[in-house]
Amino acid sequence: MSSSVMPRYIYTLLSFTFISRSFQTAPITKRKFLFRLSHFDGRLVQNWTDVRTSSSVWACADICAADSDCLSVCFKPTSQECVIYERVVSTTDEFTQFPSATVFALCPRGYSVMGRRCIKVVTEKMDRDTAREHCRDDDADLITLGSQARVDEFRYFMEANGDEPDNDFYMCGASHVNNGLWQWSSGMTFSSNSDLWCPHEPSDLPEECTATKAPEFICLYDLHCYSAQKFVCEIQF
Repeated sequence: MSSSVMPRYIYTLLSFTFISRSFQTAPITKRKFLFRLSHFDGRLVQNWTDVRTSSSVWACADICAADSDCLSVCFKPTSQECVIYERVVSTTDEFTQFPSATVFALCPRGYSVMGRRCIKVVTEKMDRDTAREHCRDDDADLITLGSQARVDEFRYFMEANGDEPDNDFYMCGASHVNNGLWQWSSGMTFSSNSDLWCPHEPSDLPEECTATKAPEFICLYDLHCYSAQKFVCEIQF
């Protein structure tokens, strides 16, 4: 099998999922969904938890899927080693070059895969500071919807995985900085004239935080940071 075809097969064959409808945490919980992090290939990220013997990438994946503490794994084919991490590897991690290394990640328990991100939709309503603290306890942050493509991606996810439609706001990670400038938790900025806003938003009221609204999820609203809302946590790769 050619190397260009391999990632697609790996992504397909390593999808260990099941659905949980218990609420207050997320409308759908995909667990044991191991997916390829191709931009980490050739890297051996430092500060791993354990190294185990593995005869193949598939066996390495099975090891991680069976280990409740494993969140990332790197397979080293030349030495037939499976490197285990009890965290999601990050592009800010120190690493050494290791040709042929293959890296996968697992969304933490309670999170679902959405594109190249893991997200958790929380239906328990909290103000922004409390919601952000909740996300940060998972090494996550409030979701960034910094482009129409990302807004659409979230809408499609909620259409496919959400519970019964409601009309609630879902707080996301942008807040007002000054003079019509808004900033996402990720550091990206946008203006009050952005096409991301819903009609007549942002309002003239001193509302400093942002949310998207069910069931459409097509644009952004501004709202008070102290208002308790549902919210979405995100881990980006």
